[in-house]
Amino acid sequence: MPYPSAGFGYTGDYAQGAFICTYGPAFSPSGSRAEHGELMSDDVVITDILTILAYLSDHAGAITTTCSLRPPNGFGGAFSTPPTNHANAPMAVTEKAMILTVLGEPSVTMQDAAGRWTGLTSDGVITNTIPNASVELIANGIRFIVPGGTAYTVTLTSTSSIKPQLTITEYQSDSAGAQLAANSRAIFLETPVNNHWTAQLSLDPAESMLNLGLRIRDANGALAATLSPDSVLDPNGLADATAPVTQIAAQGARDALGFYRGSVTVTLTASDGGTGVAKSYYSLDGGLNWQPYAGPVIVTAESVPVFLASSLDHNNNAEYPAASLRLQPYRVFLSNLGR
Repeated sequence: MPYPSAGFGYTGDYAQGAFICTYGPAFSPSGSRAEHGELMSDDVVITDILTILAYLSDHAGAITTTCSLRPPNGFGGAFSTPPTNHANAPMAVTEKAMILTVLGEPSVTMQDAAGRWTGLTSDGVITNTIPNASVELIANGIRFIVPGGTAYTVTLTSTSSIKPQLTITEYQSDSAGAQLAANSRAIFLETPVNNHWTAQLSLDPAESMLNLGLRIRDANGALAATLSPDSVLDPNGLADATAPVTQIAAQGARDALGFYRGSVTVTLTASDGGTGVAKSYYSLDGGLNWQPYAGPVIVTAESVPVFLASSLDHNNNAEYPAASLRLQPYRVFLSNLGR
């Protein structure tokens, strides 16, 4: 997906004319500058300044942007309605955007209040009929960027054993429309969807994220459970960028070299100086598979030579590399090479 390194000239839904934005080294390494142009995404012209800022904020961090409404003269384009603002008049707008990130292997759709929808179908096709919305495949999941100010219904289905993770982030511009920054975030770490269960989430701009409820329904559509977010963060919590640290302690018999043998009880203790520890995980097979930690784990040292652990905080900062404790020494297997 291309991202120009310049400003943009646009018509908008709530203002006639062209947008021109100026921003500094946070996005343009060569220094502050202003240009006009088009931002293309999957052959769809983004015509909303809020969506432009959402893209930039998502891919380059918070960007201080000054926007003004200019008449079309000199832009080489024609507009059906003359601009209502005077030339170079500052544009005061307070707007919202929402980014939904789903990690895992589900089919996901978002439907707005008008019945338009966007999402990834079960056969892997991306469809989008919501104006100014964008969908992109990312590593291990999918991301939606949608305009704020309207309600959405998110539906998840899956045939995988992997429980998807949902992250919903609201972006708010200031009163002058000069900066779009994350305002709040809700995280559902594990969504229990499979062949027999589906999940639905209503996103209402009038409601606090504290009131979000993920509705789990059975194959007949009956409500089986309603889950609250594992984390709800304000701007202070969103500033946390430091991952937790996990300590591994083991109890069991040791040999003459200090390695464990037989039954070993392993206990995890995690700490985080920011938003706090949300969940810890452990792996018994070198990191191929991870299990949520719920209490002391009993293993056989000869079967688990290395115990791995990793924790996640409430802002989704994951500990990397994972903490490790070697229970058994390295083993070298030699072949007699046919002798």
